[in-house]
Amino acid sequence: MRRLEKPFGNLSIAAPEFYCSYYLSQLLSIYLKLHPQVQMKMLVHNSKETIKLLDSNQVDIGIIAGTCNRPGIEEILIDQEDMVLVVNPLIVKNHTVQELFERYPFISCDLEGVNKECLDEIGCTPHATIECGSEETIKRAVLSQAGIALISDVIIEKELKQGTLQALHRFPNRLLTHLIYPKDQRDYSTVSSFIDVLLDVWPTFRT
Repeated sequence: MRRLEKPFGNLSIAAPEFYCSYYLSQLLSIYLKLHPQVQMKMLVHNSKETIKLLDSNQVDIGIIAGTCNRPGIEEILIDQEDMVLVVNPLIVKNHTVQELFERYPFISCDLEGVNKECLDEIGCTPHATIECGSEETIKRAVLSQAGIALISDVIIEKELKQGTLQALHRFPNRLLTHLIYPKDQRDYSTVSSFIDVLLDVWPTFRT
């Protein structure tokens, strides 16, 4: 019966800044044209905070980088992005990747998870790290020669083409993007309708 209801009421979504800027801003516009009676709320939080908000019933839906693995929370894989190790080409010179890690800090939103896996894969250990809460801030820091970073290829596509950033190594399909929501909310029309629109529209953002 709930699936037959017309979506209405409040719907709150939490996601990291990158997803809010590149995807959700467009997605919300599409959804609201279909369901103008829904009151939307978008919150910017990193993936760990988004999981906590969903787990404590403070938001209805979350978009995260990585996986959730929490009881009572359903997750749907919606994207896989390349992670690219990048640096400003002005500081590369004739240095190896390991020498760059010895000279410059590693800048990241999360010093564990996929970042650690990628660095372990190429045998690089940062001598110093800078933790930031924003992917855009990380990109700007690398552009200003502040250090090295692992960034989604979507965020730095323009800079790589322009040559303002240089790729040191690419890790294909390493950043998994999941949509998460409480399992017991899937049948509510507002939640289910947003999930349906997201699954239809999200693939078009990468074409």
